[in-house]
Amino acid sequence: MSIAFDRQAQRRQQTYEKAWRAAHASLAAQPTRPLPVSVAPSWGIGKAQRARRVAGRAAVGGLSLLVVWEILYALLNLGDLVSTYIGLHVGLSEGNPLMHDLLGLTGFGGLIAYKVFVTVVVILGVGILHRWQPRVAHLTIWMCNILTLAAVVLNVVQIAFLR
Repeated sequence: MSIAFDRQAQRRQQTYEKAWRAAHASLAAQPTRPLPVSVAPSWGIGKAQRARRVAGRAAVGGLSLLVVWEILYALLNLGDLVSTYIGLHVGLSEGNPLMHDLLGLTGFGGLIAYKVFVTVVVILGVGILHRWQPRVAHLTIWMCNILTLAAVVLNVVQIAFLR
């Protein structure tokens, strides 16, 4: 009985091994396809489209366009800090309730630290996003620049009306 059992076990083992080899051989034989890319290669498009694509990646003084927008974002945040500082000294109050509480707890140094932190996070986040979705990264930094510019303009207008 043990001999028959051993033979049956051997046959089951051999059947299992054949099935395993067949399954893995069929997987290895299947060709792989590359992952889709967010930007198509330039050899498949016309000259006009290629020119527009290159213009979108134009460099300003050796810097990519995204880096220029990120530098502008940092400068706009600096402008927001300066205009907020001046506004607080001429009698305005902080309009953002979160920043108002932060100013009450930590003073202007806390606001500076918060602004630096948010600026660095946004710039790093846009840089990471640019690897996978360049258009979304550009749109994101543009929206951040527009919103920060609006805050600076609002501060400057309020300061101008107080003087």
